[in-house]
Amino acid sequence: MPTIVIILPIITRPTERPARAAQDQVREPFMVGSRKNGTSSRNVSGTSARKAAISTSHEVKELRSEAQRLDEQFSVLCAKWREALPEREVLLAACTAATQKAVTGRVEQLNRQLKDELLQQQLYFSTLQQRLTEAPLWSSSALCQELFDRMHGYLHLVGEDLESRKKQLQARFELGVRLAPEIVENFTREFVPLASNMLPFSRTSTAATAISSPFNTQGGISEESDGNGCGTLVSNVFICKLPASVNISRIFQHVVDNLKNISVELEHRLGVLLEVKYEVEMGPSTYYAHVERQDGEMRGAHTNRAWTGKLVSDDLAVIVTDFVDEDDEEAIDAARREGQETQVGSGDASWIPPIPKSGLRIDICMLLTIARVKDPETQESYVLMRRLRVHRYNLPPSSPLLHHELHKLLSYFKGDFHLAMLSDA
Repeated sequence: MPTIVIILPIITRPTERPARAAQDQVREPFMVGSRKNGTSSRNVSGTSARKAAISTSHEVKELRSEAQRLDEQFSVLCAKWREALPEREVLLAACTAATQKAVTGRVEQLNRQLKDELLQQQLYFSTLQQRLTEAPLWSSSALCQELFDRMHGYLHLVGEDLESRKKQLQARFELGVRLAPEIVENFTREFVPLASNMLPFSRTSTAATAISSPFNTQGGISEESDGNGCGTLVSNVFICKLPASVNISRIFQHVVDNLKNISVELEHRLGVLLEVKYEVEMGPSTYYAHVERQDGEMRGAHTNRAWTGKLVSDDLAVIVTDFVDEDDEEAIDAARREGQETQVGSGDASWIPPIPKSGLRIDICMLLTIARVKDPETQESYVLMRRLRVHRYNLPPSSPLLHHELHKLLSYFKGDFHLAMLSDA
């Protein structure tokens, strides 16, 4: 039977392709314009999301293939180990040793990394130190600490015997009077040319300082003070040139009288109230006293102040002010008062406990010399009054209380306070 082949005609739509081509021709200019502008007609955020999904999916595939590869390597290694070490106990011991070796290696690597980071931090800190020493205020801050170290040495008054305490203070005073002219000369030599008959020289500096524990033990720790032993030094260099006709002994006596009445002068001129808790007169110009502030936020701040003055000659007078770091008499007196208050409180139901003593301390060092000198250029004589003063606070430099205190005592630091007293003489 013959094979019959039926050929079916292929029916096409002649208008479809031309229509699509025409449509592409219509869209092509917009696509070209879009490409020229660097944008696409599609949603950019949608494209970014799809790209992120694609890259995430690709990353997952890579991780899976990596995990599979590592798993295969692990299986091969396990097979090698089992073949080399058929006994189970030996295999476990070898695995434990290998694990410990791997952990030790990672620990050593981490240790090396941490040591390297520590070295980098140390070098960075050293760089900061170098930059700090190049700062404009660095020299004045360093001078402040150096000045305090030269003017004050740790002093502890031992025991209650009055004569023994006087001997300790007298030895310190004699040393201070003997060293004062040299110290004053060393720290003021470069500033003397900056002072004139019309305008005295004054420069105030501050510095952070470390305070030993005995400084903070008396009266406890104040809320404002730094329990870590951080304090603040405030220093001032004051130089005043006076006419050659000035009588040095008269100026000296006036300064001594003002020191005796300093509490009255401070209250009158600055509103600072001082209460003398304990005072010992060791001579016509030598005193030691426990002094406590009674004004404002510094109420209760205390210091053990000691000062002496000596008219060395007709051309030189010296005044030294220092402080006592620890005084056994103060601790004994505080314990005695506490015992009395406890007895009074036990017998009186209406008794109100006293306010605890403040832990704030303001300790003061001062060297003042009044000397007749000659101008090296003109060879003319004049009287030169030079004063070095350092206050030590057991408050950090960032304390708002300290800032308020220094603002209040600015004229006292700068020397205006003393010039006003001299003008009244």
